[in-house]
Amino acid sequence: MTRQEILDQISQTLGGVPGWLDGLPDTQLEHQWGLTAWFLSDSKLTARDKALVAFEAPCLSRLLFSPLTERWLFVRKVKCAISAFL
Repeated sequence: MTRQEILDQISQTLGGVPGWLDGLPDTQLEHQWGLTAWFLSDSKLTARDKALVAFEAPCLSRLLFSPLTERWLFVRKVKCAISAFL
């Protein structure tokens, strides 16, 4: 989809193009509008569930790759290794 097609679709849906979308580079605009259009679309998921998916995924990835999680996993592996020898 070209930038103009995306902007036209945004205008049809929202009645205008918000400044925060208009200032995005092409690839980010396409991605962000895809997410926004998904939030606004009808589906079996409720708006609450869609919001949980959108906000939980980045939090989960941050948790999985944090130094604290790595330490916890290391300690857990060590405990499992020690208990295997006992």
